[in-house]
Amino acid sequence: MKILASIIKHFRYILVFFVLTVACQKEIVYEENPALIKKNELVYTELKALDPVVTVDKMARLKAVASGDSLVFQWFSEEGIITATDTLAFFSSDIDGVFSVSCQISDKYGNSEIKEVEVRVTSELVFTALESEEETIPVGFRTTVTATASGEEIEYQWSADGGTLEGEGSEVVFFAGNPGEYKLTCTVTDLAGESQFFEIIITVVEGFVFKALVASPDRVNAHENSYLTAKVLGEGLSFQWRCDPPAFLAGSGSSIIFNICHGDRFTVSCEVTDKEGNSETKSVLIIVDDI
Repeated sequence: MKILASIIKHFRYILVFFVLTVACQKEIVYEENPALIKKNELVYTELKALDPVVTVDKMARLKAVASGDSLVFQWFSEEGIITATDTLAFFSSDIDGVFSVSCQISDKYGNSEIKEVEVRVTSELVFTALESEEETIPVGFRTTVTATASGEEIEYQWSADGGTLEGEGSEVVFFAGNPGEYKLTCTVTDLAGESQFFEIIITVVEGFVFKALVASPDRVNAHENSYLTAKVLGEGLSFQWRCDPPAFLAGSGSSIIFNICHGDRFTVSCEVTDKEGNSETKSVLIIVDDI
């Protein structure tokens, strides 16, 4: 019996040693095998001039969009001045001209790619854009309108063929008490007396404006939340939410939370009604995957 007990004891030691050895070998193989390490390839999507035209007293913003592992951004230009913080750079020049700005992106594997974009610098007046925060609004709703211009000592003159304009400078607020299409005009003038103008149309409607129903994200795993928002312009509104097939909906008003414990395809609807009884419904599809 003593001999048998000794054999069993030694067998246990050998078995434990074997298990530990195999486990260590697996760990070493995992760490040293590059096929088991996830590698994100360098993808250089675009190099964009956010301000393609600026005056000599302004800085042009440039943005590089890329994905990958441990990216390094290098910005170049033969003329002018560049200051950069990785994906975002600022370019300026004290002389007129069209300048080429390049950005080279490299990853930790030695891969690299370069793109370039042009920026125009001018001493003349530049009226870039006239934009409204909302293009279609309900009666009485206020929207902000912004003029983007560069130049020396710019003056802004605003006008509209109806409705009300409030404010001054590069930004004003517009609203109207009656439905219709309203033309807004902004004229900019620099110190030298040069003028440029832009026009936009803002549509005013009765009731409310149901812009969109958004689920973020619109694909989740079971037990994960999706956050839904009804983007609506208007006042005195009520919201009724439904889900087909049924799921857990938490919250009220224009934003709720969706959750469910199993996978399926769910259609979530939101009906918006104003105090006059006018209503509109939008739906969004949420895909739920089983874990």
